[in-house]
Amino acid sequence: MGKYWVPSRELMLQDIRDSFMKIAMLQGYDIIVDNMNLNPTEREYYDGLVSMNPEYVVETKDFFDVSVGECIKRDKSRPEPIGAAIIMATYKKYKDIIEAGKTQ
Repeated sequence: MGKYWVPSRELMLQDIRDSFMKIAMLQGYDIIVDNMNLNPTEREYYDGLVSMNPEYVVETKDFFDVSVGECIKRDKSRPEPIGAAIIMATYKKYKDIIEAGKTQ
């Protein structure tokens, strides 16, 4: 749907995501969501969707144990890096969640 986030496409993309995930569950596929958006609304969405199908369980893997410097280093080797500025902005946005995860 393009290289960049475009707010006017968001509802359409959510509808596509919903349809895809429901069909995948009906057909018994494992589903992996690669998403760096850690907000509670996203997590609640997946929990709610999976609650309709007791054969599925939501498992979350975070990479809070990887330093920001290492993330920037790894990003540089990707075919289409997002850049240090975006990585730093994302880290700052979720810093409280990341720090809380380290103390648990």
